[in-house]
Amino acid sequence: MTVRNMYHWTQEAHLYIDLMFKREFVRGFRAIDAIKPIETLNILDAGCGFGSFTRELAEYFEPISIFGCDIDKKCIDTCKNKNTSITYFVQDLLQPIQTSESFDLVILTTAMAQFSETEQHNVLENIKNKLNQGGFIWVVDVNNDATESIFSYLASQHLVVYKNKYSKQLLNKFPIYSLTKYLPLSIVHIMDRLGIGSNVLTQIILQIGRTP
Repeated sequence: MTVRNMYHWTQEAHLYIDLMFKREFVRGFRAIDAIKPIETLNILDAGCGFGSFTRELAEYFEPISIFGCDIDKKCIDTCKNKNTSITYFVQDLLQPIQTSESFDLVILTTAMAQFSETEQHNVLENIKNKLNQGGFIWVVDVNNDATESIFSYLASQHLVVYKNKYSKQLLNKFPIYSLTKYLPLSIVHIMDRLGIGSNVLTQIILQIGRTP
């Protein structure tokens, strides 16, 4: 097994804020790694946009292979030009996934809230049909009326490997980001734990086929 560089945390508060979002993904991958080594994973980023997350996956976690899909062909064309070592394809998640590949992990980052409750279940069924045995689904999204039922449903049907809430707004709000240059790290830790900000996200990782 290779030695992993799962992000190095700084003691400077403003840089800590900048890395908080990445830290949550590190925690998720560590939870998965305890069950199945990251280096053996075949990963799909479903709704990959312009591919920034797939690039980070390749750089920091080095899974066996990475795929990205999105309904927007322009996004996929951009991804293909920027990331020649990653496989991208156009895909409407409401339709059966059009690839011969199967996956150990499918990640949905702020994608599910765009669908109705019925559509969300259809998306999940399409994804589960492409999972290898013992595979994982990782959902990151706002936890409000748009996604409340899907989070509850997933947690009741499958083994929860990792779950946490955090505030994405704290990461993106420049006045807060600027302020942290003058704050001690201990204060930023408290802000982080209290989830100061808005637009709170929930992330949940489930191993499909294993019951709670």
